[in-house]
Amino acid sequence: MAIPKYIIEAAREYRDAHGGDEALFDAFIAGHSATRSPKKKIVSLTLTEEQENAFKECWEAYREKGNAAKAMVEWQKLTMFDVNSILPHIKAYVESRDRIYQKDFERYLKDRIFLTRVFKGNEVIYDPNQESNAVFANDTQQQSINWQS
Repeated sequence: MAIPKYIIEAAREYRDAHGGDEALFDAFIAGHSATRSPKKKIVSLTLTEEQENAFKECWEAYREKGNAAKAMVEWQKLTMFDVNSILPHIKAYVESRDRIYQKDFERYLKDRIFLTRVFKGNEVIYDPNQESNAVFANDTQQQSINWQS
């Protein structure tokens, strides 16, 4: 990338105004170059076959909403505990709302929505803190919330 003339002139003026040290000129140019052409961070997508299969299963269960590549980047940040506990939450989350009201999958992962309770109306249909990992709580486990009080 060519450096514009006005930047070179400004670098020379800066160098001359501060003692004529050539290192100042070089630093000025380097600073300009660093702010104008930052290097993009390359993310390697190296997943084990088990992790990739779990991602595909969750992506399909989530009704493929969002950007798969961005979701894959967020998926890599999850622990194995998160990966193993996320599918039941996704099933409850998807069941509880229309697709247009779902967050995109990458945002769902980034915001760690899978750690929250899932409500349908005023009923808790999934609580990740319960010992049971059943997708939907049965009648004895359902908790009603009185929204009026």
